[in-house]
Amino acid sequence: MSLRRTASLCAVLASFVLLALAGPASAATFNVNTTVDDAVAPSISATTCPATCTLRDAIIAANNATGDNTVQLPAGHYVMSLAPTGIDGATTGDWDITNTTGTTSIIGAGVRTTTVDAAQTDRAFFVGPGAAAAFSNLTITGGGTRASPSSP
Repeated sequence: MSLRRTASLCAVLASFVLLALAGPASAATFNVNTTVDDAVAPSISATTCPATCTLRDAIIAANNATGDNTVQLPAGHYVMSLAPTGIDGATTGDWDITNTTGTTSIIGAGVRTTTVDAAQTDRAFFVGPGAAAAFSNLTITGGGTRASPSSP
């Protein structure tokens, strides 16, 4: 094998090693553009936001994407309106963050201008086992507790 060919092969192998060590890439930013909490729950397997992107849509898409994801919330009052129906993967009740391949960051436009309100319907957010979340520039309020389905 020639020296040139050996050097090329080493360069290719080094590239593969670097890609393998790099881990998951930063996946996406999901831009919420409505304060409405969908009356009809979005697809639990969505990986993109629809044209009208709710907070719920964005979180579900971020859960299905790999790596670090950002959910951008413009100024507004985001009120939870879908009552919980059990373990739901974010389609109803609290907004479940379940991506275990990176951090899901929820970023508002400011603590005085962006409010996420659970309206005493459920807790506001659930961060699942192995998942990571960061919240900034927003106010989270109105979280409530509910009895488990087996409670009297």
